[in-house]
Amino acid sequence: MISPITPWINLTLHQAQRCHHLTWFLYGCLEREHVLNVDAFVAWWVRAAVLAPSQSRSPGRDGQDPVPAASATRASAHSTRPTPARR
Repeated sequence: MISPITPWINLTLHQAQRCHHLTWFLYGCLEREHVLNVDAFVAWWVRAAVLAPSQSRSPGRDGQDPVPAASATRASAHSTRPTPARR
């Protein structure tokens, strides 16, 4: 004799297996998102560490003229008046 609960056992086990697969899929998505965030975070810090020393040597800190010579040349090329000399 077959009990009325027996047909539902396979469906219950199948539902548990589907939940297990869905859980692993979501875990994989979250893990991938975490890896992408960590990669971006490390790349940002490496880029910041590389740019920091080059930015600390900007003109003007060592007593140099803070205006680059190229911009002064460009400004005088568009102007018909001579630029006054600095003293």
